Amino acid sequence: MNDSRYAALAFCLVAMIAALTAPSAPAQDPTGHAGPPPQPVRVDPVRDQTLQHHRLVTGELRPLRSSQVTGQEPGLVQEFSIREGQSVAKGHVLARLDASLLQTEKQQVQAGLEVEHARIRQYEAELELYAWQQEVYGTLVAGGSGQELELRQARANEAATQARIAQARQQIEVFRAQMKLLDQRIEDMTITAPFDGAVVARFTELGQWLNAG
Repeated sequence: MNDSRYAALAFCLVAMIAALTAPSAPAQDPTGHAGPPPQPVRVDPVRDQTLQHHRLVTGELRPLRSSQVTGQEPGLVQEFSIREGQSVAKGHVLARLDASLLQTEKQQVQAGLEVEHARIRQYEAELELYAWQQEVYGTLVAGGSGQELELRQARANEAATQARIAQARQQIEVFRAQMKLLDQRIEDMTITAPFDGAVVARFTELGQWLNAG
């Protein structure tokens, strides 16, 4: 009798375990069909694409070119608006220095040019006078009523005036060379980017005095 009880107990345990492990009955949707309700599905047409292979590596980025841009002329920083990290193109204005002193010097040279041109006009008028005197004195000397000294003096005055004209023209060339140099120096007061790149550091500020280089 004990064996029958143990057998019945074992059967009950097996039946309980089977009941616990048995799959539950599938749920039914409102329409009465078995299984989960339908889910929305997104579809996309198949496309032929070229994939790029990527590989993680370690390294160091170095610029192709780098330059510490400086001014060729000393001066006070009058304009300086670039920022660190700003991209600039070749020729972009980085800073402008005060060129007022050079502009004043250029005006003085320009005034000297005008003075020399005025002297040449004066000397050319004197040449006309000396040419007329030579004609008159030459006629008088040929007729025996004039003096040779006056004719020679007129010729000497003409030669001296021609020398003054040549000297004035030479001085004009000197002034023109000075003007060209001043124009270049004034242009150098504007500092520009030598090539396309990015600003990585600033070494001056607005209102600071910079030496050449």
